[in-house]
Amino acid sequence: MKVKKLKKLLVSISEFSAKRLNLALAITSGIFLVVASGLYVWSHYSADKALTNQMLHRQQVIARSGAESIEHLFRATIDSITLLSEREELLTPTERQSALDRYLANWKHFSIVGVFLTDEDGTIVVNSSNVGSKLVGQSISERDYFKQAIREPKGEVFVSKPFISEIGNVAGDTILTFSIQVYDENGDFTGILTSVFLLNDVVNAYLDPLRISDATRISLLAPNGDFWYSQNIDLIDKNIYAVLDNFNFPGKSVFISKLTSGLNQLTEGKLDIVRPLEESEGVVIERSLIAYSPINYQHDNYLYLIVSNPADEAFQFDSTYKAMNFWMVIVVVAVVLAFSFFVVLVVRVAQRDSYIEGYIYGRDQMVHKPKEK
Repeated sequence: MKVKKLKKLLVSISEFSAKRLNLALAITSGIFLVVASGLYVWSHYSADKALTNQMLHRQQVIARSGAESIEHLFRATIDSITLLSEREELLTPTERQSALDRYLANWKHFSIVGVFLTDEDGTIVVNSSNVGSKLVGQSISERDYFKQAIREPKGEVFVSKPFISEIGNVAGDTILTFSIQVYDENGDFTGILTSVFLLNDVVNAYLDPLRISDATRISLLAPNGDFWYSQNIDLIDKNIYAVLDNFNFPGKSVFISKLTSGLNQLTEGKLDIVRPLEESEGVVIERSLIAYSPINYQHDNYLYLIVSNPADEAFQFDSTYKAMNFWMVIVVVAVVLAFSFFVVLVVRVAQRDSYIEGYIYGRDQMVHKPKEK
């Protein structure tokens, strides 16, 4: 009878210890699983943030480099056309052509396609062209760049916005002009000297090399929001704020606020933001990584070089990392579960052996115990 009581007591103790052990292991395993899941989510967030910052930093370096190149091109052109306007050959009809030809030959590697001189009424009297344009006798008196150049202070170069040419062999192409007044030895105004850039040549030489991938978009934007260049040619000479008025999208007010702030600060910057894109299939809302840098091309005249990429470009190599990270979490969970199973097994074996030993010991004690008289 006493042996049965002892056996029952040992079983109760064993079952109580097993329940506590199972509960402890279950809680520990749960904690490990929660921690592993948290680390997995945190690592994903950290990786996305790191990749985003890395891409933005890369774009910022590219935008800064491109802005400096465009700035040097504009400033060099302004200096060169200013020096040419002061040469006495321009006042001598027999020497004008050779002066313009030499100038153009010296600048043939810098995207200038032509240079011409007008009289005071805006009629072209001499021109030199890399594309065979014959402009002598044509009038540009009604062109905005001629009117603006006349209004400039003496010695100042007027840099036009890109516009569609209507004369010469570049008619129909988008051009950019640098114009300055010319005076004779008596200080009398004699005409306007203008050098002409093909915008596509400038883009091919200075902007296309900045592209990170086929999805990279590069723009030139004035502080007032006017597009000087965009890969979407329909946007050239339009205002970005007027374009945005045609769209309604989530975060529009935030995008416009950050855009306005960036254009007013005249400093470089970076944005991770959602914006609309006008594609052939319609308007697409896209998360974009944008870096911009100012171009101070003349006195207080600025442009912004903007380099943008879809955020997906930053994560194109992220899938490999995420897969590796996922399998690492699976391995950790498997190890935790295997360890828990092993501990349970070891403890259960130990409990069984202890139970058997205790039972045998108690039985022997009961069997060999002297009977009381």
